[in-house]
Amino acid sequence: VGDTPDSRLRRAVVTLVGSGTPSTRSVVTDDDGRFAFLGLPEGRYTVVATKAAYLPSAYGATRPGRPGIAIQLGRDRQVSLSIHLTRGAVLEGTLRDETGAPLSNMSIYALDAADPGSSSPFGSNSQHAATTDDRGVYRFFGLPSGRYVLAATMTVVGDGAMGRRTDAEMDALLSALATTAPGASPDAHA
Repeated sequence: VGDTPDSRLRRAVVTLVGSGTPSTRSVVTDDDGRFAFLGLPEGRYTVVATKAAYLPSAYGATRPGRPGIAIQLGRDRQVSLSIHLTRGAVLEGTLRDETGAPLSNMSIYALDAADPGSSSPFGSNSQHAATTDDRGVYRFFGLPSGRYVLAATMTVVGDGAMGRRTDAEMDALLSALATTAPGASPDAHA
């Protein structure tokens, strides 16, 4: 497994699926990018390689994301194969509010610009979802090359009634809560 014809990727995960085994089998490539599945019964198999920051690739696929070529394995037959992995694109930025302050804990979705409605921004495709950190920074990696539309949603805590408030609005709300809380005196201040 490698990212160029002359290179080898260590610690890539290679998964085998086939008619000869009841479940999938996976191995990790060694330091030279080599892998082996031993003791396989006869059958038809597909082989897919994955590694963080790279696009998954199937043996014999013409491009990432395309189906590969099945391998017909007979009794006592050994097959050598090579799988090319393509490094994915990186998309990074900072999300800020209208005052320039960073927005933390926001969910960001990278949608296909050609058809942004094809997947809901509230879907579960974690490969194309990120969350801003305390600096408002988000980062996607391992994306297929292309054009993206970004959608952002606020992560709601509790019932969402607090929303985003200014300091003055929060002070007024806390003051109102303090005066209406059971056992609070009318002169209580927040």
